[in-house]
Amino acid sequence: MLRSRTVNKLRELASTGLSIRQISKRQGLSRNTVRKYLRSTPEPAKRPVRSSKLDPYKDQIEKWVEKDGLLDCTTMLQRMRSSGYTGGVTILRDYVHPMRPSILCVNTRMDTKKLEFQSITVKYLRNYILLIKLERFKKRLTGQ
Repeated sequence: MLRSRTVNKLRELASTGLSIRQISKRQGLSRNTVRKYLRSTPEPAKRPVRSSKLDPYKDQIEKWVEKDGLLDCTTMLQRMRSSGYTGGVTILRDYVHPMRPSILCVNTRMDTKKLEFQSITVKYLRNYILLIKLERFKKRLTGQ
């Protein structure tokens, strides 16, 4: 099997108009070898899938994000380090980033007996957390 540099050189020489015989003499290869590589389509080398230091902890991270609503990678890193994780915070942040909810900004005004207007701004919260916070706030203002 020829290296990609050699195969690219064969294709380059063929594109200049040289015959297979001339290319084989210049490169010191047999005509059949040159013909075989000129007829084949170039395929990128497939790299093996490497494991990550984060792989053993991915299930736990997903549980923290889904069930506990934990999105703080520094806290996750401390928990994982106590169980033997040796990786860094960057790989953890890159893995958690797609799981984060999109920016949610809500401005709500509530008319109550005690206060005329109240404004609430909430960012990076899931919908159910937002509703719980609003209900608690409403109960606190109305005294129910």
